[in-house]
This record gives sequence, C-alpha cells and structure tokens, in this order.
Amino acid sequence: MCSRPPHSHVCVCGLSVAALHPAAYTRRAYGRQGRSPRPTSSGSEDSIMKMSAMGLHLSQDDLNQLHFKPTMGSGLIELSEGREAKFNCSIDLPGHLEPNIVWLKNNMDLAANMQVVINELQTTNDGVTTLLSTVCISHVQRVDAGEYHCRLSLGNATLESPSVVIQVEGLPTFIRQPEDLSVRANTPFVLFCEAVGPPDPITIRWLRNGKPEGNLHSSPSNYTVPGVDKYTRFNCDAFNQKGVSTSREANVNIKVLPQPVSEVTVIERQSNKLILRWTPGHDGFSPLTRCQIRIKEVSRRRGEVMNTRLIDATVPPFQCEVPGLQALTEYNFSVSCSNDMGSSPGSPWIQDSTTEGVPSVYPRNVTLRLNETVLVVKWRPPPADKINGVLRGYDVIVRHGTQVRKIHSDSTTANVALMEFNTTYTVEVAACTETGRGMASPPVSLFVGENNWVLSPSSSPDTGGPDSVYAALGVVVGVSMLLLVLWVAICVHNGTFTALFGRLSGRGDKQQPIVQYKPQRSYNRSAVEITRHSVVTADIHGSSVDPNGECDHDNDGNDGDDDRYVVVISSSDPSSRSTATATSAGEDMALLPRGGLLRTTANGGMAADRAGVDHSSCDTTSLL
Repeated sequence: MCSRPPHSHVCVCGLSVAALHPAAYTRRAYGRQGRSPRPTSSGSEDSIMKMSAMGLHLSQDDLNQLHFKPTMGSGLIELSEGREAKFNCSIDLPGHLEPNIVWLKNNMDLAANMQVVINELQTTNDGVTTLLSTVCISHVQRVDAGEYHCRLSLGNATLESPSVVIQVEGLPTFIRQPEDLSVRANTPFVLFCEAVGPPDPITIRWLRNGKPEGNLHSSPSNYTVPGVDKYTRFNCDAFNQKGVSTSREANVNIKVLPQPVSEVTVIERQSNKLILRWTPGHDGFSPLTRCQIRIKEVSRRRGEVMNTRLIDATVPPFQCEVPGLQALTEYNFSVSCSNDMGSSPGSPWIQDSTTEGVPSVYPRNVTLRLNETVLVVKWRPPPADKINGVLRGYDVIVRHGTQVRKIHSDSTTANVALMEFNTTYTVEVAACTETGRGMASPPVSLFVGENNWVLSPSSSPDTGGPDSVYAALGVVVGVSMLLLVLWVAICVHNGTFTALFGRLSGRGDKQQPIVQYKPQRSYNRSAVEITRHSVVTADIHGSSVDPNGECDHDNDGNDGDDDRYVVVISSSDPSSRSTATATSAGEDMALLPRGGLLRTTANGGMAADRAGVDHSSCDTTSLL
C-alpha cells in the first residue's frame, strides 16, 4: 500500500514485509521548499559519519560485490498528467551494516523539493540485510518529470542505483500567451504565442474574435496583424498528440482621446495657493501621463478680460498645487488630461477662493523724528499686492533698554511718548491683517539725549505763554480790520469817501460851480443852459421833515415827492448865474427830491443821477 503525506502528491511506499516486521524499518520526513531544488549530499555525509563511528572497514572486493538490484519501473516511464507513478530500489548488505538510502531527482536531493515520507524496509537472513525503498507519486504533473535514482554511501565509497526517467505527457503547455494591446487605428501590431510538450511537436493556430484565421504555425508563433479599426479579440490554440490547449484571449483596443475629468475639488486652501484634486475620465486605452490646469481670476469689473494661466501636472497622482495666487481672490479652474493621442475636453469651470494671509513684505522708509518729548514714527505702506488681505493697520514695536512696547496705528504715523532719556530707541513696523501680523521692517534707531524741555505744573495757570499772546493779538487785528471795512462801506454808502478822496487828491482847491435850489409853492420855469459835461453842486434850502419821516422841501407838510424846487446854477462868474424851477415829478429838468448829481445832457437838458444819500437829515446836501 502507498501512504501520501498531506499537501503533496509524492509518497514513499513500503512492501508488505513492513507489516510483518514493524520494528524492522525506520521512517523519516523531508520538507519541500519550492520547485527549484538545490544539490545536497547530506544523506551521504550522514551515512559516512555513521559508518566511521562504527569503525566499519570494507575491502575493495567487498565493495565491488555490492550493487543495487534491478528496480521496479526502471528505465523510461511515460505517464499522462494526473496518473500515478511507482518506482523503488533495493540492495543486500552485510548484516552488521545499517546505512540509509537517499533518493535524488536530477542529482538533487528529493527531500529538498517536495515533502516526502520515506519508508526504509530491511530484512535479515543468514547475516545478509536487504534494504528496500519505494517511491509513489500520485497525480503526476509536469514538474514531476525528471531522472530519479538511489544513493548509498559506505565509508569512502558511494553506490548509486540505475536511474528511472519519468516523462509526463499531456496537452501543450503555454509558456507565452497573447497580451492585451492598445493600438492606433489601422496600425500594424504583432502578437506572440508559444507552447511546449511533451509530446512534441506543437503547432499553433490563431483565432480572431473566436474564428480561425490563417494557417497553422510551429511553436513559437509571431502573428503580425496589419491593423484594426475597432475593438478585436485574439487568441491561439496549441496542438500535439494529446490534444489541444487554448490560450487566454487578448483584447486589442483602439486608442482615442481621453474622456473629460470630473469631480474637480479644492482640498487645501492657503492665502497664495490652492491644491486641486480630480477624477480622470477613461484614458482612451492609452495611459494618461499629463494633466493641464487652467486658472482664470474672477473679474472684479464688468466686461474686464482676465488672463488665463496654464499649469502642467505629471500624473498620477491626480492632484496638483496651484501656486502664485493672490489672497482673498476668487478664481475659476478647469482641468484636462492627455495621452499619446491628445488632450481631453476641459472639465466644467469651478470657482473657489484663496484665504486671507499676512503681509508678505514689511512697510518701507521707516523714519524717526524727535518732537519735544514725543518720538514721531513715519513709514510708507507695503505694496497693495503684497498685503495678502485687508489691511488692518500697523503694529509699531518700540524698544529702549529692556522695555518693549507695541503701539497699534491705523495710519502711517505713530507718536510714541518718551518714557526714558539718554537712551537709544529702536523701532520696527509691521503691517497687519485679520489673520495676523506680517514681516517687521528692519530696526531703525535714534538716540534721545537729556530732557531740555521745562514743563509747567499742570495745576498752575499758564501766564505769559507765547501762544496766548499771539491769539490775543490776532483777535485785536481781526476786530480792527472788521471795523475798518465797515467804516469804508458806510463812507461809500454816504458818498463822503468820494468827496474826501477828491480833496486828498488836490481837486478841492478849484472852485466848482454851485447849484442852489429852494422849494417854492409856485414858480415860473425858464430854460436853463448848462455847460455840457460840467459837474455842479446842488444846495437844498428850506427843507423840513413831514409827519411820515420824508423830507419836505417846500414845508407844505407833504413828503418830498410833490415838492417844487428853485434851482440856482452859479459859478465864479456872477453873470452866469441862472435859476430854474421844477417839480419832482420829472419834467424837462428833473431833480431828485433829495440830493443828486446834475449834468447836462446831449440835447441841452438836465439829467439828475441818483446817488446814495442819507435821509436822516433834510439840511443842505452837496454831492459830487
């Protein structure tokens, strides 16, 4: 009977003698690590060491008489896959020897490439010990094919049995099969197929979409296809004496442009960059090697055209960092991917924005100036595109000695009260946003010496201060100017300013013609000739004030509108004196009821120009 170890198809069989003499054999187990055996001589070395310990010494004649008996199944054994194989070896030895038999496959320890249970069966008769070992392989496979033999070591001598060759025949076995391909339309390509026996020879037949194509070819076979314009399936059949084997089916796809990407999302936001991730579409039967991101800033004004940036990303992974963005800014994004056929259509635009950051540059031109007991700090703001957000003022860091102060300013100027003298003040300025404070400017220093300013006690009044004197003087000058303007206006209104100006200019020394007129209740009118363009002075006599407050020149109790006047025109020449009577109603010669400028007209008449007159008195009035 044959015992088969678990997880193996190889076993070592013992004869029925083992059942009769259970104490006459030993059993050992070997483990297989893989299909690739390695040479070993462990069995022989063990036997030699054992025999050396026993002090065994055999003559050469004794060794020549020792040999393995013909084994069952020696020579060539041809088996089909799945069948069982049995073979053994035996030898007669002197009774005092107890060596072990070692099985080899292709000169390699059989125990090294498969798990084997070896039954060594021995019997003793008339001082002769017989060793018998049988190998049983159930369900042989192609890996079991090879040359097997036994080996026995006696001292420094080695005995080997005749070989048993196991040949496993079956259907052709493929060692290379057609592979999937992606090709351009109508472009030639080559497929490969190879199979081995035994038994040989092997012939190959190609199939397209399950239908035979072309003639039979010897294995291996290279099949050249002139080209296809659509998806096609190829496989090959291998034939030998045992039958036919069919290879896997190779899928040949036509390369096309990739499909659009989807699910474009922003997975990380910063003030100056965003990180995008997307899901690629179908690759078009050609690997995706590159993706392109289009970035366009969202327009802040209607109709404004914004530039589009392009960023190339090597894929996979299908994500990309988009640097160089502005803080708190909206952007549109679109992604497309490429294979060796071209680029996919762009994905739908998505919109996202950067976050607010801190200013990336410091304020410029920081200056210090001492103003009495105040340190005045001035600076220029950083460029608008470097603020990275909404400017929230400035932090002014002031250091003197071991003291550090921070002052916040919403403008580009800060006043720092001096807390200590004879020390150096160092100032740094940093712009701020809602996120935090940006870079600080390089330190600027100023030495502050002794305090030379004498400050009055806050409880005592300020006497003799220059500011109060200047203020009082300014008030006096202002009031004086106002009074002067009012006086000039009154003079202009009353006409005295013109007369005064005439006297001051020297024209007051000339004797001017005088016009005298008196109000009369009745009068005769006669023509009065006046020298053309001459200026005269009119005197009004006998006026009074009526009950209505109007000037009553004829003392009749009525206002001056109905008064009659006697006009006397005189000059330095008494003969040129003339008199005229007129009413205020304005006849040929009309005089204003109260003071006027009389001049001759172009037609020889008189004209009266109304002048600004003060009606507070009805005394005689003269006007130029």
